[in-house]
Amino acid sequence: MRSLLLKKILSLITLVLLIVPASAAEKSRPVVVLFDTTKGANISDTLAKATTRAVRNYLRDSERVEATIFDRDSPAVQRAIVEKKFTADSIASYSTPDQRINVARTLLFDYAAGCEVSIKPGKSDPSAQVLELSIWLAKIDGDKSQSWQAGKTSVCAGSGDLDFDNAMQSAASAAVIDITGQAFQGLPRVKSAEPLEGDESLAINGTQPPVIQLPTATDYVTGADESLKSGNFALAIDQYSRAVSIDPGNSALRLKLADAYARKGLYKEAYDELDRAASSGAAKDAVNAARTKIEQLESGHTVPDGLSKPEVQPKSTSADKPSRVYLKEGNSPAAQALARIVQGDKLWGQGKPDDAALAYAEAIKLNPSDWRAHERLAIVDASMSLFGESCKMLQRLKQVQPNPSGEVIESRYNILRKAFDKSFSMLLEQYESDSLNFAAQKISRESYYNTINGIALRLESMAKFLDELVVPALKQPANLRRSLACGLAAQSASSMLDYLETNKSKSKLNADTFMTQAKSELQAASKLEENKVVITKEPEPEQPPQEEAP
Repeated sequence: MRSLLLKKILSLITLVLLIVPASAAEKSRPVVVLFDTTKGANISDTLAKATTRAVRNYLRDSERVEATIFDRDSPAVQRAIVEKKFTADSIASYSTPDQRINVARTLLFDYAAGCEVSIKPGKSDPSAQVLELSIWLAKIDGDKSQSWQAGKTSVCAGSGDLDFDNAMQSAASAAVIDITGQAFQGLPRVKSAEPLEGDESLAINGTQPPVIQLPTATDYVTGADESLKSGNFALAIDQYSRAVSIDPGNSALRLKLADAYARKGLYKEAYDELDRAASSGAAKDAVNAARTKIEQLESGHTVPDGLSKPEVQPKSTSADKPSRVYLKEGNSPAAQALARIVQGDKLWGQGKPDDAALAYAEAIKLNPSDWRAHERLAIVDASMSLFGESCKMLQRLKQVQPNPSGEVIESRYNILRKAFDKSFSMLLEQYESDSLNFAAQKISRESYYNTINGIALRLESMAKFLDELVVPALKQPANLRRSLACGLAAQSASSMLDYLETNKSKSKLNADTFMTQAKSELQAASKLEENKVVITKEPEPEQPPQEEAP
């Protein structure tokens, strides 16, 4: 499940928020645990999950509370089961708000919340579809609780997934505003917390994951030129369109796009793009020359120099003929998938990687053979530290694009490697910060154990991710160092867990030694990347020092 690891990370965030010193707690937000959305009539699993995420995000936007989605597999829940505070069966079968409030109370959350969503025929117009969303929220105060409810409706503009999602977002936003107005009147607004001492882990700040740098207009033009040479006009149109969207004032790009439309037989679109090129400042002679070539090509009598024969030749020059061809192609699954990819790119550029991932996933459903959607989803997952999901997507990418070019391999590796390094460094910072807090008795042994166990799980998925990467030949030595660093960090976490269970000083010493070596290997990998040094012999990991004989 794509959101499982993200939920675990949020659970760790919640644990840390619950154990900060009193002075810091005064500046933090109360925590709301949000349970999975209850599905009403005509609601899919995808829309239900999207509703849960939307309500969580709107609760956070209130700046009065922090919100996290309930995770049955989180360390806190598993610990409560071990301590027999409740059973795994009861967790799996809870359904009523009262049962969920009891779970939240056991886990020491400040608030519990849940929602239900359904799509029903309109009362005044049965042919219309209306989305109904209700939210309940309870404040937990010892054995007591105070509850509020809010409900909103939103008319669906159509019957597509996007229409349902838009209606849900509208209803969720209004319902959250309503219920926060009832429940959080006495709570102050608290901006996103900054590090308390300046050395806390970045992983617990809840900040927006870094947005990966997308290709430039020049990158797309280079690819489009190659696509034209190979006769792939549809792909060239896509690539030139992307270049134009990045640099809309570049008239030369619009002339290239008009050329590509003409080669595809989409003359109406070609003429429209010529008009846009003229409006963008293109030279009149260049526009007239391009128009003449397209007119000759459309007539079917001649094929001017510089233009290959169009892929689709209309039998008539009537204005509506090419338009029907374009509309038919625009409604194809491949064209719809491309629209989802474009939507995902916009969301990603706006700093909304989770929403972008959903758009890319939808593109894959529409056109499973489009490697671009697979690549984007693998990268955006990695940028959010979802390395298990990114690994799965890389495996599928190898199937739909078995022989990428060397340039594609290197570019893809560089992006994914940077995402790994960022997350790995943050993980090491979290490890060190929690170690210092435990030594200073700022956090309990139990909380420290749960945090280290979560780090160990993440390291395991990151190691598998590295194994799945297709690595350029010159980068293989650095990637080997990176894999060694990940393995050593995992050994350090394992030794630290053993120390917390047994209190053996040797385990603590091994944990510290392995972590020092992990940092050394990561630095070595970075130097190899910077200096582009080729190593013909695999580096051997350093052995932990042996204890001296008494």
